[in-house]
Amino acid sequence: MLLSTTIWFLNALDKTYIAEISYPVIYYNFPSNRTETNDLPSYFTLRVEASGYFLLKQKTGNSVYPIQINISKYLPEIYLTDTSKFLIRTSSFLGAIESQLSEQVKIIEINPESINFMFAE
Repeated sequence: MLLSTTIWFLNALDKTYIAEISYPVIYYNFPSNRTETNDLPSYFTLRVEASGYFLLKQKTGNSVYPIQINISKYLPEIYLTDTSKFLIRTSSFLGAIESQLSEQVKIIEINPESINFMFAE
């Protein structure tokens, strides 16, 4: 009985599933001439397609590394002149996030869908 349960469990982990995983986020490389004036989300909820092994590791492990977002890569050029508030769709972070996760993971959705950034001089 134990052997058949173990085989069933290993077989189930080998399949692909869709699940939501919450990841901490670190933002860096803000413009040096501006100060951030609002709170940014400290977590993204990712809807992913991944193997059962990966999902089990993420749900039970303590080694979830924060997603790092380089803000300067996403600022519009006009921002450098006088804009102090703008919105970035988190889907624009997709490539950066995927490069920080396992190759076995396909991101389906990122929540929140967008982030408002507000800066002061």
